[in-house]
Amino acid sequence: MSMNAVLNCFLTGILALIPMVYFSQSNRAGNHQDKQQSHFSHDSTRVDLLIDSATKIAHSNAKQAIRMLQKAGELATELEYAKGKAVCYLRMAGIYNIHRDYEKAQEYASEGMAIANKSELDTLKKPFFMMLSEIQYDKNHHEPDTTIREEVRDIVAAIKYKYYLKDSLDKSVEKTNFLERDMQNKENELLVVRLQTVLFAVGFVGVLLFIGFGVMWVNVRRVKMKNKQLLTEQKLKRSQMNPHFIFNSIQNVRSLIHGKKEEAAIEYLNRFSRLTRQVLESSDENYISLTEETEMLRNYLSIQQLLYGNMFDFSISVPENMDTDAFFVPPMLAQPFVENAIKHGLAGKQQGGQISVRFLLKNKRLFFEVTDNGTGFSGSRKTENHKSMAMSITKERLSHYSRTAHFRFHAADILDENQQVKGAKVQFEIPYIYEN
Repeated sequence: MSMNAVLNCFLTGILALIPMVYFSQSNRAGNHQDKQQSHFSHDSTRVDLLIDSATKIAHSNAKQAIRMLQKAGELATELEYAKGKAVCYLRMAGIYNIHRDYEKAQEYASEGMAIANKSELDTLKKPFFMMLSEIQYDKNHHEPDTTIREEVRDIVAAIKYKYYLKDSLDKSVEKTNFLERDMQNKENELLVVRLQTVLFAVGFVGVLLFIGFGVMWVNVRRVKMKNKQLLTEQKLKRSQMNPHFIFNSIQNVRSLIHGKKEEAAIEYLNRFSRLTRQVLESSDENYISLTEETEMLRNYLSIQQLLYGNMFDFSISVPENMDTDAFFVPPMLAQPFVENAIKHGLAGKQQGGQISVRFLLKNKRLFFEVTDNGTGFSGSRKTENHKSMAMSITKERLSHYSRTAHFRFHAADILDENQQVKGAKVQFEIPYIYEN
């Protein structure tokens, strides 16, 4: 082994140890409070020392220099030290270019240039630019300039790049002219195709619009006729009072008169005539005030109370802070459920019956609720298998107002602490209009 080779190996080992010794000594310095703050500074200095050491041995030991630069690049990546990483790539690109490994030289130069651009390292953009031009020139001419002095290297690289740029520019101009002619021809063809497409699209859309408006007009007309028919049917159904109710009411008046109870008969007739007038007046209205609705229910329950010999008491309640004149609801929605509570819920009771009617306002939604202390739904089904026509009509009306195909209401038995049935409850939401 020659003396120069031994000397080179010795210097390589010494230079490789310098950053490690420096980093070890730096870590021992300072107190505990400054360790975390100086960590990045020490490690970035180590990166710089590794780069400097690798640069000094690059000509004598390229492989060792590459390993040191790779190690410095990995450390810079961990520290997010963009400048150190970019310089590592610049040095490696130069070493690979000198040794004619143009692919790796181009790879590291391009990645380093990307880092410089991303991190806005303006001082490194020019060296990378020069390095890329030098690599391109050497790659094309296969004549790496290892003999050029370092101080004039940038000037020569710039001249090389100008030479390469001129050659590339001439080719680019020729290619640009060809592309412009080709693009012009394609634009003309595309213009014709677009015009044909637009004309076809306009015609197609016109036909679709014509068909769509025709179908829409037919559907709107059909819906209007159906709604008109529904409203007519509902008005007819609302205008029909229960014949049994009317007959029983008249019979009750007769019995009061025969029993010499003129005052009770007069009160009964007054309530009956008031209820009849209210029903007839509301039959032409889609909405009435909640005040009118509760008044009709009160009159209806009073008459039913007399018809059933005062065997039950009733109560009607609305929220205290609720302006019932400002809420408008469909008329006579609650009456069929009240009728069922009396006829079927309290069936078999001779006295002590209780009907409770409540209107509830929850989260701007209005609910109707009626409860009784009768036999519940299971008991009423056992005693009489009935299907209320009034209930069906109410469901149809609610379905129409709520625009839903099916109407569902909540109905359940009321249980005591021993899970015995002590009554029934029906609750459903009422559509309303609020006018302040």
